[in-house]
Amino acid sequence: MAPVRIPARELKANLLDYQQACRDFAWPQVEAEFSWQAGGRLNLAYEAVDRRLERGLRPEHPALVMYGGGPPDTYSYRQLYEDSCRLSNLLAAEGLAPGDRLAILLPPLPEIFLAMLASARAGVVFCCLSPHLSRESLDRLLADLEPRAILTHPGLAERLPWQAPPAGLKLFWLLEPPGGLPTGQVSLARALPGLPGQCHPQWVAPEHPLYIAYTVTGDGPPSGTVHTHGDLSGMLSSARYALDLQEHSVLFCDHEPWGVAATVYSALAPWLCGVTSVVQPAPFAASTWYETLQQAGVTAWYTSPAVLRGLAAAGGELPGRYDLSRLEHIATVGEPLSQELFFWTRNQLGLPPHDTWWMAETGIIALANYPSQDIKLGSCGRPLPGLEAAVVDQEGRPQTLLTLGELALRPSWPGLFSGLWRDQERYRRYFDSQGWFRTGNLALIDEDGYFYVQGRADDLLRVQDRVLGPYEVESLFLARPEVAQAAVIAKPGPGHRPIYKAYLVLAAGHAPSDELRGRLLAQAQARLAPYVPLREIEFMAALPRSSSGRLLRRGLRALDLGLPLGRSQSLADD
Repeated sequence: MAPVRIPARELKANLLDYQQACRDFAWPQVEAEFSWQAGGRLNLAYEAVDRRLERGLRPEHPALVMYGGGPPDTYSYRQLYEDSCRLSNLLAAEGLAPGDRLAILLPPLPEIFLAMLASARAGVVFCCLSPHLSRESLDRLLADLEPRAILTHPGLAERLPWQAPPAGLKLFWLLEPPGGLPTGQVSLARALPGLPGQCHPQWVAPEHPLYIAYTVTGDGPPSGTVHTHGDLSGMLSSARYALDLQEHSVLFCDHEPWGVAATVYSALAPWLCGVTSVVQPAPFAASTWYETLQQAGVTAWYTSPAVLRGLAAAGGELPGRYDLSRLEHIATVGEPLSQELFFWTRNQLGLPPHDTWWMAETGIIALANYPSQDIKLGSCGRPLPGLEAAVVDQEGRPQTLLTLGELALRPSWPGLFSGLWRDQERYRRYFDSQGWFRTGNLALIDEDGYFYVQGRADDLLRVQDRVLGPYEVESLFLARPEVAQAAVIAKPGPGHRPIYKAYLVLAAGHAPSDELRGRLLAQAQARLAPYVPLREIEFMAALPRSSSGRLLRRGLRALDLGLPLGRSQSLADD
């Protein structure tokens, strides 16, 4: 069945003609927008914030609006510059040099973003870590990262995996800890007010590391993807095209502040565009999200299907109580949008959601449905201008249209990770002999160049020389009114032949029963091709997800084997 095509709306978008944009695009044209020092050096913090003050580019314009229970904290570009410069000066005064690593372990506070900017200006490499990490998980990540310093909060002291920091590790406290400040440790509340609010940036090579983002992988512990100052061209271009950021834009990226999505699209990319970024770190509640959209006057909203499901579950009457008239563009990431969720969002919020795809390794949005282009339901769109994508087989040869293979991208572009921290051998395995970056995701491509990501390659199932992904089966279940969420895994069946098992979360008002299990299984099997081996259904109260809402299929595999799920939901994630 051909995918449903949703015609584009008429609007003044940054990208109007996709084919023309791809033909005309050249990365040097984007790079020419930035300041370059002698020897081809630059600094992302300078380009995003500092030069706006030097050149009078709306220095009083709001740069960051962060909610937190009371009135929001609002930082103009001038305030962002001055406060982050004080922290840059403190890092330098305490001996942090370019290339040193700063671990940022904070609750959801503006200082997360100030520390990103301060680190970048000083040439220090930052790494944001989730405050929800267990002590054991944090210990493993810190042992791998080996930071020169940690910025944290007294409320997280019990998470730190030692009584006293190891020799050579500097500890910065946002507030002075109860009981006083140990020798050699620093309180920002005490130290920052006396420091100047100006700072010269460290000019670094484009390949100088900017940040490290730990991401969950399917074949080992979390890996630290290394990104560089040279990513700024990709950040700027993707924000303009995929999120359609313009001078008047107010961007609400509602992903967790310590995740890579927030690093790029709550902070660095919107500041490179000179627009306002809105952050809402409160636990999800439909009314809170609607209030944020209304109060902040959000024009561009980068969210996830998980959030949209939460809004849908709260009912279709709630959006009408809020003024969402300034909202111009909704984009999503994290998992494919179901047709039901697409139409609920379009009908209740007045705008169609535009699915995108990227990962920590790509550094920027790689595939997108653009505001001015038609949407094909089930597709995450087409490559960002400047990127080349394909669906390839195991040997790296492009597949024919609508044939399942692995999504691959042609290196290199500004944003692609420059390495895996302390694991270059694993990094090299991302690239094949044909020159492709292999994403590890299954996908299809159609005659118009739209991509349909089907899930991770480790969810691959081969049956009768056919390669199957889980998305088609999941979509059938999600079309049923009894089902709220669905996830499918491959597992060994009788005779070690692979079969599919579906894990379902039922919608409100429906209770698990053998009769319902049999009926749902029979209905799905009747809609699937005979060779698709869907054999089992298990009902669950909730699917295992990471802290950012990403489905963790390996958790389902563990449950199927009778193994404990563990603390997978607290691991660092992209």
